[in-house]
Amino acid sequence: MARIDAAARRDLYALGARIFAVEVDGELLRRLASSGLAGAGHPDGLGLLDDDIASLDEHDAIEELAAEYCRLFIGPHPTCPPYASTQRGEALLGGRAGARVLGFLERHGLELTGCAALHIASPDHVAVPLAVLATLYAEAAAAPDETSAAAAWSAAQELLVQSVLPWMPGYLATVASSARREPYRSVPRLLAALLEEERDGLAR
Repeated sequence: MARIDAAARRDLYALGARIFAVEVDGELLRRLASSGLAGAGHPDGLGLLDDDIASLDEHDAIEELAAEYCRLFIGPHPTCPPYASTQRGEALLGGRAGARVLGFLERHGLELTGCAALHIASPDHVAVPLAVLATLYAEAAAAPDETSAAAAWSAAQELLVQSVLPWMPGYLATVASSARREPYRSVPRLLAALLEEERDGLAR
């Protein structure tokens, strides 16, 4: 995989992890607003902020997006519970899905840090594998040699097959169709398109 491709995947997975892990704050709002895709009127239909949100002052915009985040992911009756165990019909939060993620982290000497460690009840939260994929692609992009890059890419493939592709594409489609606000429509769609590309690559 080319370094530039690994870096692009790193950036999108990192954005996805951040979007799902916790509500939009001022720093993220400014990043979204300066992305060049800030309006829902973007010709590709992939605006990262709605026009009315982009026109609000920062405090009011954050409040509006926090309400949407809570409706989708927190509840008390969230529209799109962000846990693989829930999406895959497991009886317990975490369950086998969480155990698979923890086992993967242990095998590869990885730790759950950064945004994906915030406000999550179980390692099968959607933000966790996205954050790990971002880490692995960052390693591939910065690898000093082809052997190191290949090892990071191989680990990413393992995680995709084991803990991402079996459930996340369908979940992302549900989020995108349920969301009333950007970035909760566009980012899941971008991630779903990337996962389709990943699936195609694994099939070759």
